[in-house]
Amino acid sequence: SLNMSSSNDPYAVFVPAAVSTLQGEATFNVVFKQKKDLPSGALVSASGGPYGGTSSPVEVKPAPAKHLLLVLPGETVIPGSATWQSGIPAGKTGPALIDVTAGKPFNADVYAIDDYYNQVNTDVNRTVTFSSIDGAAGPVSASGPMTSGLATLAPALKAGGLKTVSVSDSIRPTGVASLTPDTAANVRVLADVPSRLQVLVPGESPAPATQTGKTASNPVTQTAGQGFDVTANLTDAYWNVVTQGAMPAVTLTHTDSNVDSWYSATSTPQFLRTRSGSLVNGTRTFINVALATAGNSAVFSALDTTQGQPGKY
Repeated sequence: SLNMSSSNDPYAVFVPAAVSTLQGEATFNVVFKQKKDLPSGALVSASGGPYGGTSSPVEVKPAPAKHLLLVLPGETVIPGSATWQSGIPAGKTGPALIDVTAGKPFNADVYAIDDYYNQVNTDVNRTVTFSSIDGAAGPVSASGPMTSGLATLAPALKAGGLKTVSVSDSIRPTGVASLTPDTAANVRVLADVPSRLQVLVPGESPAPATQTGKTASNPVTQTAGQGFDVTANLTDAYWNVVTQGAMPAVTLTHTDSNVDSWYSATSTPQFLRTRSGSLVNGTRTFINVALATAGNSAVFSALDTTQGQPGKY
């Protein structure tokens, strides 16, 4: 009998895989999965006992385009490695998490593929759109033309954390069917380099990638002499907390100067107008801070004092 295989399409299927010869001849069926252009083409090999041989190159064209495939940094397409199924990621290899830096454009290659993850170069020209929800900043998108079955986009995400991203063919010729969109839920946005300090008082929550970096809710009104907590964060230019690297020493202060006389009179710690401490993993909460002047608004500031030269980060 002869054993059938392909030396350059590891995903080819032979039926049957082993063929018995009859009068020196055998017939089998082969389904190639990988697109192969001439002159290299796909090769079929037969081996059995002392005999063996390899076919002439066979051109294997892709099937019609049906889907989009999103390939992110660190990922590699593996044509023919799987048969497309809805909701099941396949056809490529790469890391479990795709790390990108906040605010930095990254490559997003979008392929028109057949059911076996082969790029279809002959597909019609389309416009492909990358989209995601960028935290509190809302929707973000990037579009570009697809030519010969490939579009290369350069989106940027600003809000840190794990993101789901998707691609679709938003514009296509009249009468041309859309390709199945593709989605990836493993994009992790990491903070960029440290840029500034953020101060949060009760009633405020962080909102990276927004203009102020905070939620729109107003700070909670405080009672004179009653302590509350104030948090200082080291952030990048998009208000993402920077948790890695050297952490600065920070001084927290506010504009209610009347607490100075209260502290002089009582030596009560919460009336210290200036507090200092080093950040840990990009953050520090100063506890039991109090104000003294009823009916007045106080402004809090955080200063970087690592170099002995106070200044807003």
